[in-house]
Amino acid sequence: MRACTVAIRGRKHKAFAGLACQAGAMAGHGVTAAMPTQRAATYILALLVGIAAALAVLPADTILGAGPGWEAPFRDQAQSLTGHLAFQADAWRWPLLRTETLFWTHGVSIALTDSNPLASLVAKLWVTLSGRAPVNLLGAWLAACLVLQPVAAAYAARGLRLGLAPCAAAGALAACWPALLFRMGHVNLCGHFLLLLALGLVLRRPHGGRWEAPAVLLLAAVLVHPYLFQLVVLMLAAIPLQAVLDRR
Repeated sequence: MRACTVAIRGRKHKAFAGLACQAGAMAGHGVTAAMPTQRAATYILALLVGIAAALAVLPADTILGAGPGWEAPFRDQAQSLTGHLAFQADAWRWPLLRTETLFWTHGVSIALTDSNPLASLVAKLWVTLSGRAPVNLLGAWLAACLVLQPVAAAYAARGLRLGLAPCAAAGALAACWPALLFRMGHVNLCGHFLLLLALGLVLRRPHGGRWEAPAVLLLAAVLVHPYLFQLVVLMLAAIPLQAVLDRR
């Protein structure tokens, strides 16, 4: 109500000013209440776009880790799948990503077989807890990349304080981005959503801030592919660089 304080003479004018202040406060509250609704609508719409993209691009058996694409993989896919399954078939070792199922007796890290350590660790944990045979989660990873791509694009667009329509457009464009769709043969490099999340963090932290989210993102990126990790590092480096420039 302090912002509504005005110097008005007369009872009628004071009464009118009071009503105007109350209306302004209610309107401001309505705008504030509408912001979470718009944010939720933005991410829900982006998620639906991502689900539609995943179902349109990937057959159901590919997502489930079966079908011709996984039964007869070629080139990079064959190498990634071999390390992914071999890692699950072995006991837990240290270093964490090492398996002796390959390159026996010396063993090898699945980071060198390009087997998506993040997905492989999740799969091995599931196999350990369930006691089941190794599972192929690389298809689920591909689906997750397509689903999260428009969501991460909407997150980056909201960092620019854009509205629902521009964020939805950004998500739609990201879902059909050629650089992503033409990368399906290299499973791990499909994690473009990590770069969009990094961009969103940079836009929200131009002058620094807490580092929990960037740290988690860096950990996820390094467990997916070193190429993606390097790009995420370069993008997040803009935050401390901007902080240094602001002090000059």
